[in-house]
Amino acid sequence: GLRIADRDNGLWYVALYNPFEILTHHITLTSILYLPQEALLTHIRFILGPTEKVRSFRFAFNAEGAGGTIAHLHFQGTDSTLPIEEIEIERELFSSPKLKLSRLDRPWPNVVYIVRGQKEEIAMFLIRTIEALVAHSPGQENKEKRAFNILFSRDKTGQLKVYLIPRRKETPSNFTNKFGFCEMSGLFVSERTEDFETANKDNVILALRETGYPQEEASEINSIFKRAAIRSSSPVEEAIKVD
Repeated sequence: GLRIADRDNGLWYVALYNPFEILTHHITLTSILYLPQEALLTHIRFILGPTEKVRSFRFAFNAEGAGGTIAHLHFQGTDSTLPIEEIEIERELFSSPKLKLSRLDRPWPNVVYIVRGQKEEIAMFLIRTIEALVAHSPGQENKEKRAFNILFSRDKTGQLKVYLIPRRKETPSNFTNKFGFCEMSGLFVSERTEDFETANKDNVILALRETGYPQEEASEINSIFKRAAIRSSSPVEEAIKVD
């Protein structure tokens, strides 16, 4: 596969074409050195690079307990536009010259945060939030409650646009398959006939509300984001004041 260097951290990644692609030009971008599937600051900084430069691609990360099937550090890549990227109904939470934070509004059923801005500001905000999610739900038994999916993309102007989807359950009760970034981004992938037959609008909405956080429970997640922001001197501290 194509090798990509993360020279800042001495790591190499390889882009492998998925022979059973779900999306068009579906690749897996994985580290050559074995590393656990964790979204560390160095990994976030790295993936924002190709997201910014390879304009036709977006990349996704499934945390443990959020639909991931491989324990080795990797990102999914595709040039397919996901349904969640076409939704323009947003509630703005914060805006500054370097960072903008919003949330998908109703009728989207679960909480999805959208971060736009400069690469370093996005990376720092994401890592603070991830650390807060882990602190809020410690212990292996709570791994699904601190899980998340991230979709790294760009808006129509080419500016970085990152979707952060907090999770509380990996597999919905009305389906048999785990929900990863595809499902949480609005693209349902069915591995079994019974799941395909169950996948009507109402059941998918119920599944998204169960595996993510319903819109009416946004205040709980907002408090986690706020505590993460307060721990730094970043102007993002003022971001989570709107429900």
